Parts: sequence; structure tokens; C-alpha cells
Amino acid sequence: MAKRVEQGPPYLELLELVPGSIWSTPGLHHVGYWAADAPAESARLAEAGSPLEAAAVVLAGDTEPGVFYHRTTDGLLLELVEMGPGGPALAHYLSGAAG
Repeated sequence: MAKRVEQGPPYLELLELVPGSIWSTPGLHHVGYWAADAPAESARLAEAGSPLEAAAVVLAGDTEPGVFYHRTTDGLLLELVEMGPGGPALAHYLSGAAG
């Protein structure tokens, strides 16, 4: 049985355009979601025809990516965020809670 991951409210991110990067096109940039196993979900998306565009670590000191960006066939980016070690800290930050 798949582990259920709470998604929380939708969040709006305002991004600064960075020429020559995946953040270089104005408009709706990406749709993100929590993934209980982001590396496995990333591999599944790649196998299904949505190529990996970028990956990044979540916390300083991490050695494995915790965020993955895949391009859909219509050009939208899907952002997978690992709900593992860095996920709770990111969820806490996004909640606006102090500390």
C-alpha cells in the first residue's frame, strides 16, 4: 500500500527570471507536490517520457537530491519534493510558523 503524504494548502512561489536556467521563461512555471519517495517517482516520470530537467538537494549537507524537476509533454515542469528528511523542515517553513 502506498504511503499517503499530506499535501497541505496550495502555495504560490514568485520566481525571479534567471537567463540560461530552467527559471528563464515567464508565466506559469511549475506545479509541485510532495512525494513519499521522490527519487523513485522521478525515475517513474522519466520512464513515462517526462525527462528530468534539474535536481537539487533540500538541506545543506545532503548528498542526494530531494527536489526533481521533470518536463511534461506540454512543456510544464513538475516539481517533486521529497517528504523524507528535509520535507518536514520545508513544510514547517512554508506554514509560516515561527522558528
